[in-house]
This record gives sequence, C-alpha cells and structure tokens, in this order.
Amino acid sequence: MRIIIGVLTIAAATAWSNAAATQIVADTVLVGGKIVTVDDRFTIAQAIAVKNDRIVAVGSSADIEKLKGPATRVLELGGRTVIPGLIDNHAHFMRAAEYWHNEVRLDGVTSHNEALGLIKQKAAQSKPGEWVVVLGGWSEEQFIDEPRGFTRTELDAIAPDNPVGLQLFYFRVYANSTALKAMGIEASLPDPAGIKVEKDDKGQLTGALNGGPAIGLLRSKLGDVAREKAVAGTKASHIEAFRLAHDSGQMTVRSFYNHYEEPRSAADVDALIGRMGSIKPFQGDDWFDLTGYGETLYFPLHDALLAKAANPSGEALQLWQRLGLALARNGIHLNVHAQLRGSIEGFLTAMEAINKERPIKGLRWTFSHLDQAQPQDLERMKRLNVYAQIHSRPL
Repeated sequence: MRIIIGVLTIAAATAWSNAAATQIVADTVLVGGKIVTVDDRFTIAQAIAVKNDRIVAVGSSADIEKLKGPATRVLELGGRTVIPGLIDNHAHFMRAAEYWHNEVRLDGVTSHNEALGLIKQKAAQSKPGEWVVVLGGWSEEQFIDEPRGFTRTELDAIAPDNPVGLQLFYFRVYANSTALKAMGIEASLPDPAGIKVEKDDKGQLTGALNGGPAIGLLRSKLGDVAREKAVAGTKASHIEAFRLAHDSGQMTVRSFYNHYEEPRSAADVDALIGRMGSIKPFQGDDWFDLTGYGETLYFPLHDALLAKAANPSGEALQLWQRLGLALARNGIHLNVHAQLRGSIEGFLTAMEAINKERPIKGLRWTFSHLDQAQPQDLERMKRLNVYAQIHSRPL
C-alpha cells in the first residue's frame, strides 16, 4: 500500500535547520516510512511533517517526532512509501468535458462494426436533431476487421435523425448527411477555406472533410449546451466554469491552466504583445490558478506527428521569438508544443536568443510532447533550465 501526499513537491523541504524546526508544531506527521523526496539525489527519508498544507520538514523519524504537538495527527507508516502528489502535466479537461453528453468514445474498440454499433446506440439514446460526436481519441488503424474511416452512407443508415461528426486527430472529420447540412457543406458549393471536401467519382459527398479547419467547423456547430450544465446549473464557459466550481467550494481536484491564444500573423503578434501585461499568473490559490501561457505560441508553427517533417521559416520563427521575448520580459511561464525535429531545434534556438536578452532560467519554461527529441536537445534544455513534459499517447 502507498500513501500519496497531494502536494507539488517534497524536495524543497529537505533542507531545514534544527533551529527553525524547533519553532514548528506540525498539523500532521508521517513517520516510520520511505519518503521519496525526488531531490537531485533522489533521497529517501523516514518521516515528513506537514503544516497548513505545506511540507515543512523531511528527515528521520526521531527528528520529525520533535515537531508533534498535542493536536498533531500522527500516521505510523510501517515501512510504507510516500511519494509527491501526482500531477497530470497535460490534459484538455475543458474540451473533453464540454460535449461529453453528446460523445461516443472509441478508445480500445478494435472492430469497425462495433464502433458503428456504439454510434448507433448513442443516436438511439439521443433526441432527434441532437449531435452525436466522437471528438478524437481513435484512429482508423485500431480497427482490426476494417482499418478505415466512415462513410456518409453508413453513418446515415445508423443515425438518420441525428447529425453525426467524427473527429480524426486534428486533420479530418467524417460526417453524415445531416451533419454536412448543418455545417453548410453541399456538393455544389465551393469548399470552405482550408477544407478539402471529398467527393466520389459521381461528384457526391463521401462525408469526409480534410484539413484542420474542419475540426473548428464541426465544433462551432455543437453549441453551448454542455457549458450551461457546467456548475450546478449555471451557465459558464471554459475557465469560468472552473472558477465557479472553485468559488462555490465544489472542486475536488487541484486545477491549473495556461492562457491560450492563436496568433496567426504579424498583426496578431503585435496585438498580443500589446496586451501581454494583462496576463497575470499566480493570482489564485492552491486549488485553482493561472500558471502561464501555452501550449501554442505562434499558431502557424504548431506541428503534428502526422506531418513528415517540420520546416519552420525564418520569418515565422522570428515572430515566435518576439512573442517568447515578450513573455520573458513579463516574467511569464511558457509551455510550448513541439513534436518534430525541426520545431524542437527551431524553438530551442529562439529560446537561447531570448535568454541572452532576458534570462528565462527562473521561469520554468517547458516543452510538451518532444516525440523526436535527441540527446543534444536535452543538453540545450538543461542549460536553459527548460523542462520536458512527457506523457503517454494512446491512440
């Protein structure tokens, strides 16, 4: 059995003086265990003391026992292990929950026929006209019987009274006739900007919409229904839903978020830099707070593993660097999405240039993903005190 302490880190408490410790009366002490500190040497201690939700001391059981008072709660560990609080460093909670009541999940489904059955079941459970969606979390290759997507014809057959939209990663949508109509897609009309509408050899719609903007088009038609249910019947969107939960004492998980925008041009970059000072992290508390900016800095440089390579232009990297420098000047943490070699190398070069003008070492900037990172990248990151956020990527 393991006991998990829900705090950010133990390492910061490992250096404490006897003089300071004697002035502390802990709220809780855990003794007689294995305290995994995760400091630079991965020290294992015997005991830990907590006061006001903060770790105030780590050391031997004998030392920590001295911090007990009459009201101190004592947990005898009996050799069990205590680890720092677990942190999910990259989750899209808002997006995942927003349309959950409309969604079918295909995680782990290995049969194309079974997937159709799940979509049909959801449509039967929904009112006529309600959207049925699959918002990512699947791939065509996971279907062993038929490793392919979905046609308009077969989606029409299983959900004749509901618009159905299936998001494949960030580059394709499969839709039935009702959904295509709701999105304004017709065989006789020009393709929307950035979207390739697939047609068969007779010029009829297949139901597939290719291109990243297809994802935004689909989501723009889903409405705000889930947001109205966000917190105790109140209408609140995205961050405000979390804020209401926090302010009303309903939060059960500590939640922290980044400011996010999608600048796509030099004019957008100028505008964002102009209001950068309004981004004010760390004004919240231990349960809910804005911690920085991310995960995309300059949107045209957002990469994906499905691309063969990333070849960011010098002009685009200059705009990326301008935004990064503005963040550094305002003392703001950055989390940046980077998967491919070209992106990782380009962003690191920009960070090194930023660091020469405005040091970033104390801002704990981070990379997310880093799928194609090499040892030399990690060495450059180490010199900048830039961290890696690594997580599993099930398809």
